[in-house]
Amino acid sequence: MTDQQRAERSADAADSTPDPAFERLLAKARETMPSARTAATDPASAPRPTTPLPTARKLSAGTSPHSIAMSPDGVRLHVTNFRTGSVSHLTLADQTLTTTTGVLENPYGIAAAPDGKSLVVASPTQEALAHVDLADGTSVVSVFGRAPYGVCMGAEGRVYLALGLEDTILVTDQFAKADFATIPGVPFPVGVAVDHDETRLYASCYFSDTVAVIDLHSRSPLATIPVDRGPYGLALSPDGSTLFAAHFPFDSVSRIDLAREAVIDTIPVGGGPRGVALSPAGDRLYVTDFFEDSVTELAV
Repeated sequence: MTDQQRAERSADAADSTPDPAFERLLAKARETMPSARTAATDPASAPRPTTPLPTARKLSAGTSPHSIAMSPDGVRLHVTNFRTGSVSHLTLADQTLTTTTGVLENPYGIAAAPDGKSLVVASPTQEALAHVDLADGTSVVSVFGRAPYGVCMGAEGRVYLALGLEDTILVTDQFAKADFATIPGVPFPVGVAVDHDETRLYASCYFSDTVAVIDLHSRSPLATIPVDRGPYGLALSPDGSTLFAAHFPFDSVSRIDLAREAVIDTIPVGGGPRGVALSPAGDRLYVTDFFEDSVTELAV
């Protein structure tokens, strides 16, 4: 498939997949950032990587896979299915795919609990967080009146939510009942990742084309890392040295050296990447192909 064909197919898929939460984010950007390159969200106009696609494997992931989380043991991938309001569970060894249905309307971010027994799923459309018990597939939905776009979970079970419409990160529990901390001043955050010690948080700032580095002790920004257009989902390497950022709908993933606070590589992918996850060893990268109903597996 040529770059032009991929762009046209992505544009057609975008037209057929209404995304109210993304439209709300776009509308706010138009109001508050008149000079923002909001046209950059058009897949047909997206710049395409010029280097060949790396060796990759395509995996089934349900309909409109949005975000992705790796189980702590590396056995399964958990993927939010935007259009169907469900979560797919893919066992990597034999590619068995099962589904938890009726989780949330238009689910976005997803994170796995450190013990591997549950998931948290965010829905900015429903303004809710769902806690999914993986043993029996039941969900507890907490509607809390704020729009969480991205979510990650720390080693102690604390939950970090990217409130894209509020320029804020909320630190809460797995049921969105606690308010451990509120971190303002993060422009249009849509993706988050936290280090193992929970000293630093990383947030993708979609319309400013940056990743914010936040000190969790002082709850203040440490640095802003410039990246390519449309940074979305984030994944942190196990040793905390490298951050991967998907660029939606621009068909690439940035590899960021955190010591240098700079992008050191751009990995071409296809199909509208929104979510990224790493294997526990950090040697395999998984990227959701939102417009192609698949997940791409890459050696990194």
